[in-house]
Amino acid sequence: MIERLGAPSTFARAASRISSPEEVADLHFGLVALTNRVLAADRVTPGSDDDVAAALERMSGTLDIAVEFLARGDDDRALDAVRTVPLVRLFRLGVSLPAKVRTLALALKRHGPFAGSGQNLFEPEDATVIEALARLRPLYPRLLDDATKPGERPFSSMADIARVTAAVERAAAAQALLRGLGVKPQDITPDALEATTAADAAALDAGVLGRTALVLALLDSSGAGKVPMSFRPLDPKEVRAFEKRTASEDASMKTADKIKEKAKAILDAATPKGLVDAAREVAKRWIAGLIPLEPVVVRRPPPGRRRR
Repeated sequence: MIERLGAPSTFARAASRISSPEEVADLHFGLVALTNRVLAADRVTPGSDDDVAAALERMSGTLDIAVEFLARGDDDRALDAVRTVPLVRLFRLGVSLPAKVRTLALALKRHGPFAGSGQNLFEPEDATVIEALARLRPLYPRLLDDATKPGERPFSSMADIARVTAAVERAAAAQALLRGLGVKPQDITPDALEATTAADAAALDAGVLGRTALVLALLDSSGAGKVPMSFRPLDPKEVRAFEKRTASEDASMKTADKIKEKAKAILDAATPKGLVDAAREVAKRWIAGLIPLEPVVVRRPPPGRRRR
């Protein structure tokens, strides 16, 4: 742990400013006691170097979060936090902050608008985030880092918490947008999706449903794409008609650009007030998947029927 404190971190920088030998000794004693508690709580065998290293990495990151939270960007406040707040209390504070985001993720997973259907409908990136947060000790998904990588790591900063909070909000906004577009839990039951390209639940997510609803609205000349709509699987002819329309160009304006503008207006109308920023990010993703058209829910022709 002493070696790890030599690394650049919020807690380490604050601790390095302590000059009193007595306070340094107290800090080292507190670190030993806290380390033992963390290893015992994680049921880590002292001889297991990899497990010990992982537990200490989590402990170090947790202390960094607590000090950063209390310091609010002020180095003197960071020093006061390390000098005056018992390490156990600092650690508990650092644990509580990612735990709050975990609570949000679990609430969306278990009680979201489509949880009763047996499908969470999370898109791949959202599913990775929710899975990492749903652990007993939540982890930070590396795909949210600026340099995207696979896997997970312990939380180590308030920026980590901000990124995963925004990711959970995007996952929530995607499901809220589906409801705004008229998609209901009964629309995605196995019976409702029988004989469609989404019959396999593994192929269904919010993006697939969102694009399907958008294509329906964009092809609807009577309702001018007003929401909420009545959701249904697309007919293969409708898919071909949409793809043909987006491939053509108007003399004065690209048809594709016009369709994107209309899709944005439809999604803006379906956006809940409390998730505007998150919904805007989801909307960009779904609109980008319209041209060229990514997977949508399409009704398969009856067996034996020939395509004309």
